[in-house]
Amino acid sequence: MYSNILTLESNPIQISRLEELTAKIISRFDLNPNKYAIVHGNQYDKSKKVLINVSTNDALISLQVCDEGAGFDFTQLPDPTIPENIEATRGKGIFVIKALCDPSNFQDPGNKIEMDFKRI
Repeated sequence: MYSNILTLESNPIQISRLEELTAKIISRFDLNPNKYAIVHGNQYDKSKKVLINVSTNDALISLQVCDEGAGFDFTQLPDPTIPENIEATRGKGIFVIKALCDPSNFQDPGNKIEMDFKRI
């Protein structure tokens, strides 16, 4: 189990501490879709590229990540919350991404994900 409580003053100087914690969480829980594209999608093949497209407007931050791998069947992902998958070391990243995005969409053949984050 992981737990980290950070209490910050409402001071712009504290933003860097929040960014550090966010980076640690992304690393700790393997939540980086760009890493998935290199590791799982392109399987470390240096001849293959990863395309990352970020766009913003007043309402959304949109992120698209596309690799040159074969893709995967994103409709057949195991549920990481059921008892037999709780201890699994893989399979939780996409579940968390889906939970955090507003929304997230995969495109056939499963080598492109589009993620939208609503601005608050």
